Amino acid sequence: MESALKAYSKSWQDPKDVYKERRWHILIRLPTLAGWELEAHIKDLNEDVKILNDKIRGCEEALKRKDIKMIEKERLKTELGQLKTTLKWVKKERKIYVFEKTRRFQ
Repeated sequence: MESALKAYSKSWQDPKDVYKERRWHILIRLPTLAGWELEAHIKDLNEDVKILNDKIRGCEEALKRKDIKMIEKERLKTELGQLKTTLKWVKKERKIYVFEKTRRFQ
C-alpha cells in the first residue's frame, strides 16, 4: 500500500473514497499486525502530518507576502486548500492505528 500522503494528495481522486478503500484494507490487516508494525505505521503517519504542517505553514507565509502576484496568490490558496484536506484525511487514518494501539496496550 502506498503512503497516506501520496494516496490522499492525488487531485483526481476523491479523498473520501481513498479513505474508505484504505480503511477497509487497514481493518482487514489490523488484527494480524505485530506491535512494532503498528508503531511503524503510526510513525510514518506522524511524519506525513509533520510534512503537511510544514507545507501548510510555507503556503501561509507565502500568502502573507506583499510582493506576490494575483495568479500566484490564487495558486497558493488552491494548494493550501488541498494540503489542509490531505492533512484531515491523514489524521483520520492515523486515528485508526492510534485507537488500535491504545486498545491493545491498556
